[in-house]
Parts: sequence; C-alpha cells; structure tokens
Amino acid sequence: TDLILGDHVLYEYDDHNNKNAVILERNVPINAHPPRHRSDLSVVEFLDAVFGLTDENVASYVQQQQEEEEDDNGVSHHTRLPVNIKLDMKELQVVQPAMELLLEKYPHMLNTVPSANTTDTDSDSEAQDENENDKADDNNPTSNLQYIYLNADVMPGPGHRFDPPTIDGDAFLSTCTDVLRANPRPNAELVREVSFFSLGWHVSYLSAGFSTDNAYTNADVQNMVDLIRRYNLDGNGGTADADDNSGGIVLAVNARLLYNDCTPFDAFLDSIPTAQLLVWTGTGELPIPQDRIDSIQAHFQSQGTLDRIGFDCKIATTQLGAIWYGGRVAIKQVYFHSIDWMGHHVLVQVLFMCLCLILCLILQQQQHCKNVNWGRNTICRISKRVGSFFLLWFRSRV
Repeated sequence: TDLILGDHVLYEYDDHNNKNAVILERNVPINAHPPRHRSDLSVVEFLDAVFGLTDENVASYVQQQQEEEEDDNGVSHHTRLPVNIKLDMKELQVVQPAMELLLEKYPHMLNTVPSANTTDTDSDSEAQDENENDKADDNNPTSNLQYIYLNADVMPGPGHRFDPPTIDGDAFLSTCTDVLRANPRPNAELVREVSFFSLGWHVSYLSAGFSTDNAYTNADVQNMVDLIRRYNLDGNGGTADADDNSGGIVLAVNARLLYNDCTPFDAFLDSIPTAQLLVWTGTGELPIPQDRIDSIQAHFQSQGTLDRIGFDCKIATTQLGAIWYGGRVAIKQVYFHSIDWMGHHVLVQVLFMCLCLILCLILQQQQHCKNVNWGRNTICRISKRVGSFFLLWFRSRV
C-alpha cells in the first residue's frame, strides 16, 4: 500500500448522491498515491484491519488453527496470521510516523497459541522429548511472524536520470534504521529482524524503447550496493553496528527495463546471497508480453538464481494481446522520447514555443470564429481547440 502524509477524511453522500468529505484528521499517515492527499483509510486503520486486531478476529483465527493443527498427541502448535505487508513510502515525511505506528501495532501481529499438552505425565521419555521441542518452538519469537517490506524508490534510474528520486536513499534508510534502533519498545529488535528493505529506482518504463538509456546499468546496481552496505543491510559489515539492520534486501526492478539487460544484477545476487529481485509492471503500465518474462526467467535460470526472482507483472498471455499492447507502448515511447529530445535541445524548444505563440495570436485575431456555428464549421472548431492547447502549453513553459 502507498503511504503519504495527508488528510484522513470520511466520505458522506447527500440526497443527490454527491460525495462530500468530512476531515477527521490532518497531516497524518494515510493510504493514498500522489497527487492525492486525502483518503478515507488511515495507516492506523489499515494496520488494524490487515492484522485483524480485534479480539473476536484473533480468537476465531486461534480456534481455527488449533482445530487444524493438532498433532497425534493432541498438541496445538502456534502459527502466524497469514498476512505480510508492503509499505510503499511516497514521501520522506511519512517514514518516521509510519515506522512508529508499525512498532506500536507490531506486538498484536504475534499470534502465539500456547501448547496444550494433553499427554499423560507418565508418558515415555520419547514423548517428553517431543513435547519439549514443541515448547521450544512455541517460545521462539520469530517462528510465527508476519514480514514487513519497506519500499521506496531511492535512486534515479532509466528515464529519470536527471530527476530526484521519490525519496533520498540515505534519508530513507537512516530514518528507518534510527527508529528501529533508538526506539525503547521491547519489540523494536524483533521488528528489525522481520523488516525487509525493498529498494528501487525512479524510472519510466517508456525509456525501454527508442533510447540509449533503456536498461539498468552496472553503475545503477553498484550505487545501490554501496547504499545497502553503508547501512549494513547485507550482513557483510558497514558503518552501522555489527549485526544486520534488516531481515534482508529486495531490489524492485521494472520488467521492460530488466528485459533489455539482466546482466548487471548477476554480480549483485552473487555478492549478497540472501538478496532477491522483485520484477514489476507499474500502475497504469500496459501488460508485458509473456515471451519477455520467459526471457528474464531463462537468464536467471542459467545463473542458478531463478528461485530468488519474484514477479508482480501484468502479462499479455496471447500473441494478439502482445501485438496490441506492444503497439500501444511503442506509440507512447515515441511521444515520450520526442518530448524528452525537445527538452534537451534549447533552440528547438524556443522555435517551437515561438511557433505556438504565432498560432495563438493568429487564432485570437480570428473573431469570426466566435460567431459561427461550431457544429457546422469543423475547421474552425479544430483550430480553436488546437490553439487553446498550444496557448496553455506555452503558458506552462513560460
């Protein structure tokens, strides 16, 4: 879920079915994706809901697990609630309050069902040894945990090389690790052990087309490795304390960009044996052809690391779908690279703006266009709309 700081609201509908927002809280962590800064779901409500924190929900789940997991000796083994979470931080301001809430809620995430040993006290020594092992498992605080994935785009990548990342990497990691280490709550260390950092690049999948900047590079991966080791997230030492600052590392990579070149991640996976990749297609991104996913899988299969690659992708499974979506992506890529090219050529940009200004002035002088029937004069209607578009574009550039 995406997290930002914003207004927690309650939506109400009037008699005419118009939606009105009643602000409950301001400037609190909420579940929303920019540019929205309002949501009817706060992070507190989200954590309560996803972990089923009400006594009734927990009691029902415990009873169900006891019924399903009693062994032959009548001993019930604890299990964890089957929900892991991924918190996608969209701005730096939300990181610390979200982490504090996570620490506050995390004790409720543990669902340890005590062993109910119904065997006779005079049972043989073998049965006693098995029961002791069961008790040892029940006392293990990490045996029934829900895992937390802390996600952020912390570095510029293909398509956004000269733009700042969503969140600065050093600021993000220092805030998270400081909260986990400095917090006096007794469960802070436990949260650190089950928290995986899911780190990515600020990218545009449209750059995967007609561009030299169409894939992740060795420099991209090395910069990420340096960041990981600065905060001792790989277990190989660093400037932090001797023990790890997280449960592990996951790099989030775009499927289309990865397809163009998978090799920069081979050395990364070799150097950090516990690291994983999550291959994704983004919100609003068109499905990727199945053969490209197959190509990615074949590459990592040849490297012996396919079991450490996860996929969260929308896939065009048919040949017709692949052609259809591929054509639409190609058109978007041409537009993307045209705008990008113009943005890096000042002379062309100035000439284009001058042409737009001339067109706007001409259209503004065509007073007769205001007095005609727009439904019959197609040329005048189209000219008017094109002129309005160029005028708005020119004003935004100036």
